[in-house]
Amino acid sequence: MAFIPLSIAVLFISSACGFRSFGLDSELGGLGPHSVPISDADRTKIDKNVTTHIIANPGDSVQFECYATGNPTPTIRWTRYFNPPDPLLPNGEKEYNGNILKIPSANSQTAGDYICEAENMNSDDFLHYSLEIASEPIITEVSQTHVFGSYILLQCTASCHPRTTFQWYKNGELLTMKEDDPANDQFVPIGIVLGSFGFSTKDNDFEGTYKCVIENHLGKDEKVFEINGSAIATPK
Repeated sequence: MAFIPLSIAVLFISSACGFRSFGLDSELGGLGPHSVPISDADRTKIDKNVTTHIIANPGDSVQFECYATGNPTPTIRWTRYFNPPDPLLPNGEKEYNGNILKIPSANSQTAGDYICEAENMNSDDFLHYSLEIASEPIITEVSQTHVFGSYILLQCTASCHPRTTFQWYKNGELLTMKEDDPANDQFVPIGIVLGSFGFSTKDNDFEGTYKCVIENHLGKDEKVFEINGSAIATPK
């Protein structure tokens, strides 16, 4: 009769997800886990069908939700994601446990990125959230440039969020710009919009009052260019 050394004996136990094997520890005289398959139902999995990006008006009350499945039931933990210098949550803590993260008053301090981490003994999962604060448009810079000899380029730069586009007017009438016009609006760094309009002084009717206008649901701003046959007056 052959004997199996206790140090390498393995006991297989049938389970719903396959076999769980336990090595028999000869020194401790007990069973120790050797290899335990984890079913998909046991793994932590965050529900991705939730709102993860919010653009809020200053002072709005908003909340993010995070739910996860797994066995055992996963714990939920919220943290800020790389928001120096103070990575605190709106409640003043570095961490928060719970499915719903509430932000009572959205502002520049609460804007940024948040992370929901769900974890149980088998695995963990993460989901990224972001909060942005809307702002009214403010034109911060205007300029005019002579390019290609007779070609004049008017430019207005504004800060606003969410970003929107400029509209250009001449003598009170809305100007239509072609989609392939190189002077079309450009989105530069986040929250900045560069609007441009170009024309040639060879055109007989280039003189007049030009205006750039930018508007969103929080406000509106505009600047005026007075164009004559010899010079461009300082925008106002």
